Amino acid sequence: MISLADALASELFVDVLHLNQDAVSSSITSLNLLWRQEIPSRCKSSDIQFAPQIPSLLTLPTSTTQSCPLCTPFNIKKKKKLIAEFNEFTSNNSLSPEPCSFCGTNLLSSQIHKYKCSLLDISVLESIVDQLKEIISVPSIQVFDPTTTQDGYYKVCHLCKSNITRNKFKTVPLYSYANNCWLGSVPAELVSLSYLEEQCIACT
Repeated sequence: MISLADALASELFVDVLHLNQDAVSSSITSLNLLWRQEIPSRCKSSDIQFAPQIPSLLTLPTSTTQSCPLCTPFNIKKKKKLIAEFNEFTSNNSLSPEPCSFCGTNLLSSQIHKYKCSLLDISVLESIVDQLKEIISVPSIQVFDPTTTQDGYYKVCHLCKSNITRNKFKTVPLYSYANNCWLGSVPAELVSLSYLEEQCIACT
């Protein structure tokens, strides 16, 4: 006799969604016999309550199987779309880090937000930078890194973006150059360093 637990533990599966119906049917039949024969003998005659018969065969309607989204195969068009999306998000361009124009944080291109330079108001940052140039005597400090702009667009990380409302910086981002985090141009060999690592080896 094979139990249902043994059937599930053994290699009696056709695939993930379909059981071997003969094995399951045999197990259910055995369970019915076990209930009818052994359970009543262990109980008092007044306490015997028979359970309803378990269906002898586990079957799935053909219509149910066909309508199941896990069972329905993808058509060619949907497969091509999924492959194209996978190639797009795993390409070298998508996986290469891009720095934020206002703080230099390196993120994937898919995590970078772009704002048109002519539409984003950065006057708040400019006024702060003008004050910093006088206070800390670093005339090279800038509001943003001009080398990071692309096709007339700023690249903005999610932290700097949280300070933007209606295409205008309302407050100064915490790690932005305007908040005295300017380190100057970073050599290509040190681009992968974190902000803290850059601070540790900075000359100023």
